[in-house]
Amino acid sequence: MLKYNLKMVMEVDLPPLPQTLIDGILAWHDSKKALLDNIGAAGVGYPWIASHIRDNVSIDDPVNLENTIPGSPWNSEFVKLFPEAIPFFDSLPLTNIERIVLIESTKLVPPHVDRSKTHCPNNSLEPASYRMHLRKAVKSNGFYMQPRPMKEWGNHRAIIMGSPGYEHMTESLPARSWKIDPGKWWLLDNFCTQHGSDWKEGDDKVIVSVQGQIDPVRHKELLDRSAHMKCIKHEALVTAENGSPEQLAAFIKIVNAIPDDTYESSFKPTYGSLFQ
Repeated sequence: MLKYNLKMVMEVDLPPLPQTLIDGILAWHDSKKALLDNIGAAGVGYPWIASHIRDNVSIDDPVNLENTIPGSPWNSEFVKLFPEAIPFFDSLPLTNIERIVLIESTKLVPPHVDRSKTHCPNNSLEPASYRMHLRKAVKSNGFYMQPRPMKEWGNHRAIIMGSPGYEHMTESLPARSWKIDPGKWWLLDNFCTQHGSDWKEGDDKVIVSVQGQIDPVRHKELLDRSAHMKCIKHEALVTAENGSPEQLAAFIKIVNAIPDDTYESSFKPTYGSLFQ
């Protein structure tokens, strides 16, 4: 039995935001959005504008609320305008929330791996980055994932053709776009996957990004409960599942040998072309 999900992205069984609430939050976001200026944004060329629902540095009028998931302060204006939104965030299986930010792309977002992966206790709980579309891209394919080769699983550096260390690459990794209705929660993998976003003039896609500490038990229960829902599997898993029983067994043996307690693993598997 494979101990890792190896799903690059998946929908999860949590209550969706109603459209009326989405519309109100988007109007608030559009009135507040400004350049997202942090280390992560700097690393990919400042491609986002953002508004902040919870944060410990980017909120002018912070407020701490009782009976919500502990963590950084809330934006008091958001809380006053949208008290009905708070239970949707509190439905997430997190023990602490560091940041809830609405991010809007203003140009192409190059492939990268999120820092938020550090909030996931081990690899077997991936995918573990909670996201939600509020507004979809209308001119481009929008958000996409790229399956990383197994030898690069756990490496926090993005694989980009021609960049240092990857000069030998003759083509980019394949990109798989993710289409899902606004208001539905989904999970992004940061172990075997990197991601980015296409963009064309006229796009104003908005995604909710939540960074927080995973509750391993409740998160795993949610993964199991959502196993039947929409997802995109890593291509290595798809290839193995479509191969012979012997190939699948070999794949499971190799993948299950990957340590599940570290992202910066020294694990270097020996594998054939099926798994590269």
